[in-house]
Amino acid sequence: MAPGISDGDWRDLWQASRQMAHPFNSQDSPDFQDSPDSTDPLTLLITPAMQVVLQQMLHCPHHGAMRQMYLESKFVELLTLWLAQAEDQGGADRPIADRSLPLKGSDLDRIYQARDILLQRFQTPPSLTDLARQVGLNDCTLKRQFKQVFGKTVFGYLHDYRMEQARRWLLDRQWSVTEVARRVGYTNLCAFSTAFRKKFGLSPRSFQRQG
Repeated sequence: MAPGISDGDWRDLWQASRQMAHPFNSQDSPDFQDSPDSTDPLTLLITPAMQVVLQQMLHCPHHGAMRQMYLESKFVELLTLWLAQAEDQGGADRPIADRSLPLKGSDLDRIYQARDILLQRFQTPPSLTDLARQVGLNDCTLKRQFKQVFGKTVFGYLHDYRMEQARRWLLDRQWSVTEVARRVGYTNLCAFSTAFRKKFGLSPRSFQRQG
């Protein structure tokens, strides 16, 4: 859990997130508390992955229409995490040991440390084995706990971060597509263009022109 934020604070943030992404608060949106077949979200754990999304919503880097789109997308991500947890807890035939449990503070610190190392070295990242060794975990534990906290694999998280950095730099228009690709760690321009198109639906050049 992030320092200085209590369980009650996280639950307040959960409620606030529904107000921030206002289109999901319309009469047509699902109301979990009114549904007899659903689970009250406040009775579920605010998982580390949810905490990350809530923090991202609190510190939204965008303004205007882009801010609203960002918050809406993050609310969908938050909703997906909630539904996954509700579905998991609803599986009465599954043993308790199979369900995702909150990490201890020391374990969570190691996962955040791994994330920080990964982002600091995103252009030339360490191998999974090296990263695990740096934070005092074995690679299997790192893979499992990293996905538990962030909802993505280690290198899936790295990929998304690279694409987001590329998107921002392309919008700045200070560098060519080739230079942006190099800056986010790609030596093959074709591979970068393919990854960017898959992520954002446009080639880097088209995105830069439209931005």
